[in-house]
Amino acid sequence: MPASGTPTGNTPTGGTPTTCNTSVTPDDWARLVDESSYQRLPTQAEADCYVTDLVRVPLPAFMKGTNAGSEWTTRVNLVRLNLANWDTLAAVYGGNLALFLYVSLPPFANDQGVELLSPMAEPYRSQRLALATIMMARQKKKTGKPLVFANAYPPTQQATVFETKEAFRNWIVTEYLPEKIAEAKIAEKAKVEAFAPFPVEFEVLTRFQTKLFGPQGALTESEQLAFAQELIDLIASTVRPHFTGQLVANSYFNYVNLGTAWNRLNFSAYDVIAFTLFPSCQAVDLRGPVSAQLAEYFDTQLANIQIIVRNSGGKRWYVAELFARPFALDPCGYGTNAAFDTLEDDIYRIAFEKLDALPASAGLSGMFVDEPYLRTSAARARVKAYFARH
Repeated sequence: MPASGTPTGNTPTGGTPTTCNTSVTPDDWARLVDESSYQRLPTQAEADCYVTDLVRVPLPAFMKGTNAGSEWTTRVNLVRLNLANWDTLAAVYGGNLALFLYVSLPPFANDQGVELLSPMAEPYRSQRLALATIMMARQKKKTGKPLVFANAYPPTQQATVFETKEAFRNWIVTEYLPEKIAEAKIAEKAKVEAFAPFPVEFEVLTRFQTKLFGPQGALTESEQLAFAQELIDLIASTVRPHFTGQLVANSYFNYVNLGTAWNRLNFSAYDVIAFTLFPSCQAVDLRGPVSAQLAEYFDTQLANIQIIVRNSGGKRWYVAELFARPFALDPCGYGTNAAFDTLEDDIYRIAFEKLDALPASAGLSGMFVDEPYLRTSAARARVKAYFARH
């Protein structure tokens, strides 16, 4: 006899199920996947048993919470560790979106044990999407809250650098977009409220292509912007037929360090724009006290965000990620953990003061903090207080 909770009614041998075993919960699946060392993964037919009664609900007027982290230090029992982590974050910080992190789900390696890269090849992409279907259903039903589905590529993965715009476009069309179509179809099936099809903020994606974009790129600035806009619109038009929820465009550009030319981008093909705030600094003897530099950073970012929002027809926008890291503040003397810890609370204080000072007409509709990067109790308390006020 199978162990309790084993999805016998959902054909564990991988065949097409004739009935769904409703006694098998998503948490049972998490246990089964973990205990099999990620060898027993659900089929999409099995996963479809969990989405039949899902409904799409409106996004909150002001979205808030922490972003889901992952227990990256181990890959033992990782599915259950992540579910427990997401449940804890929701309990500690509240928030009104369900937590979910797609890249934290197996499979992680192919049949030969080689690490899988993104875009993920078949059959591994379908395996992860099937498991994601069940876990998204779990999060939506357990919390009763809306969910944003994004496949944010791991920061440890090195991007392929292309020699020509034609080669980069071909990669987008032949490798990247098929993955996005598959994700959009699953997001639609699971009645996910919002789907973000970029693997990282779009401007960051282009900056990886150092032979095309940036000051050393082969394209002129106007050519860079035109090509970027072409790709932004292409991604939206490709996934839109497969997903009827809200399409989210993720955006980040450091306007203090890199200038303001890229504020000409237009995300009007999307429903919502999600911006990142990630403060950095320069040497104090060149740019002044760090508090003044932080204020300048947030002022500059928010001013240029408003320009992009206007370019995009006044689309809804929110801060999808606010975080700070010691290495980004090393130039002004806060690069060690000890030094950074003396500054961290001030970073979030200044950020929240600048955001609260925006007029209602600015249209800020959400705030999310990357909780795994919070280091001090003072910063955590400030984040909780911000969420309590909004």
